[in-house]
Amino acid sequence: GWNGKMQEVREAGENWRLTGLLFPGQISTGSSCFFVALIVFLRLLTVKRPLTYGNVHERIGIIGSIIIWVFSLLVNLVPVIISLPVFFEKTLYGYAHISVIRITHTFPVCITLILYGLLLYTLRKKTQSGKETSKRKRSLAKMDHAIVIWVVICNVPYIAWWEWLLVLYKSGRISDAFNTNSGVQIII
Repeated sequence: GWNGKMQEVREAGENWRLTGLLFPGQISTGSSCFFVALIVFLRLLTVKRPLTYGNVHERIGIIGSIIIWVFSLLVNLVPVIISLPVFFEKTLYGYAHISVIRITHTFPVCITLILYGLLLYTLRKKTQSGKETSKRKRSLAKMDHAIVIWVVICNVPYIAWWEWLLVLYKSGRISDAFNTNSGVQIII
């Protein structure tokens, strides 16, 4: 069940306030996951086609950035709209949040890991073929490693936490996780 401030918000039909608080953060974190995927994709293009670096990277970078922000904004608007009193329905509201997390966090992290695997494969293939790797290429490879490690260390626990909260929300036990009397409890 619900209790405390969550109960008051729910009874007042003001879920939109909570969703509105999550909105800016969700746009930022979801966009950052997509931006990391874009960076790894651009790096893969650099390794596969080094001569086309200039114009292609600039165009893909600018257009990709605009698409990422607009897409993230539109996807994150869905739970906000559903949470308005006119449209509110608990099940649909829960599914909207689940969809946002999976579309803007889980999907780009998976894409990043796949692209990173392709990047490592391409770099190893070029190294084994006898092509000399320069100091700059090795430093870029280290940067790629750091980016992907950041994705795994920072975003995978975040995604797991959201998935846990959404499972609790769907089962109607969200207050078990945020019991106002005793702090955070892990009850699954």
